[in-house]
Amino acid sequence: MFVILWEFEVKPDCKERFETVYGPEGNWAVFFRRDPEYRGTRLLRDMAAERSYVTLDFWSGREAYEAFRRRHRAEFEALDAECALLTTAETRWACSRALFSFIRPQSPRPPRARVEQEMMNVTAGEMRPF
Repeated sequence: MFVILWEFEVKPDCKERFETVYGPEGNWAVFFRRDPEYRGTRLLRDMAAERSYVTLDFWSGREAYEAFRRRHRAEFEALDAECALLTTAETRWACSRALFSFIRPQSPRPPRARVEQEMMNVTAGEMRPF
């Protein structure tokens, strides 16, 4: 199992739209469902920072996710550009569901230590979806 984890800071007036677009039935999940290797999406909100969210996109493996990105590159980039209007910051993480071992973020922004520690200590069954 492979999980792509994205951390977002959402614009104050965009929270409702963000939750709709990024939720388990949102635009991204519908897009990803084209691939049988996609396993689902979870949306989590930071209770201490009301504009901070994390999404977890579950795939059968890293190769399946990367192949989907290559096949649907133009559509992915178009949806990403549209959704970027909802946020002020975005950080991408990739991790193994079994180990939650994180790969360095793709963003120059340093990760929040609190999120890193919490995610390293939690198993998939203990997460509470938004």
